Amino acid sequence: MKQLFKKPSYYLISSAMDGNEKAIEKLLAFYDPYISKCCLRSLYDEYN
Repeated sequence: MKQLFKKPSYYLISSAMDGNEKAIEKLLAFYDPYISKCCLRSLYDEYN
């Protein structure tokens, strides 16, 4: 079964683009796990 994910509404995105601070905070909270995952990278030291 395919998993369905809830997406932010068009109204929320357009409100964030207009500068609504609450809408921006909601969008950042929605995408925080994705942003955090993209920021991870492997770390190698002299011992691998």
